[in-house]
This record gives sequence, structure tokens and C-alpha cells, in this order.
Amino acid sequence: MPNYDAYWQSSDTIDPVSRAVDAWNRILDKPTSITLQGSGSAVTVKIEHDSTPQEQPGTSGRAYSLRCTVYGVKDHPNVAVADTVIVPGDKFALTVNGKTTVYVVERVIDLPGEVQAFARSV
Repeated sequence: MPNYDAYWQSSDTIDPVSRAVDAWNRILDKPTSITLQGSGSAVTVKIEHDSTPQEQPGTSGRAYSLRCTVYGVKDHPNVAVADTVIVPGDKFALTVNGKTTVYVVERVIDLPGEVQAFARSV
């Protein structure tokens, strides 16, 4: 059986620089370039799609929106890797299988070394 007490006593927190390097490596595994309409900057990120459309009730019936998570990096030790600056309200277009969908960022989580943003289609 694992000794959790020993694990928690010996494990240290990961410093932001190491997290930034790990985040950038994950982004490079599946990179996507998007242009944020709020700031106008092009950034390289990793985008993971939610495979389940979310129902959005409206006055004239139901509509469905798609959701995705955008993974970015910050505080990377290589100055050539720019910080991902993304804020709620930013919009970006994403083309998948020839179909372009516009997304709006709803929420952003700042973590040590990385940024995660949650967006939905409009």
C-alpha cells in the first residue's frame, strides 16, 4: 500500500517556470493559432473541444452552443515564447473540417505558468 504521508512530506510544489515549460510542451503537442478579436493578437494555444453541445434556451426555441477550453502559457523562461493574454469577452474564430465557428471567452483561470480559458460558440 502506498505511503501517502511520506509522499506529502517529500513532494514540493512545482515552480511557475517548470509549469510554464510543461504547459508549452503540452501546447506544442497539439498547437492551434488563433487571433483574439479583443486584443488583436495572434497566439499559439492548445484547444480541447467539449464533445457535448450545450442547450441554450431562447425566446424562439432552443439553440445549441459548442464549448472548448483554451490552454495558454505565461512566464516561460524562453523570451521567444510570449505570454498568452486572454480575457473574458475576447472572441476568436476556429475552423474545423471546413466549418468556421466563432467563440467568445467566458471565464479565465490564471495558474502558475499557464492560463486556461473557457469559451462557447456564438
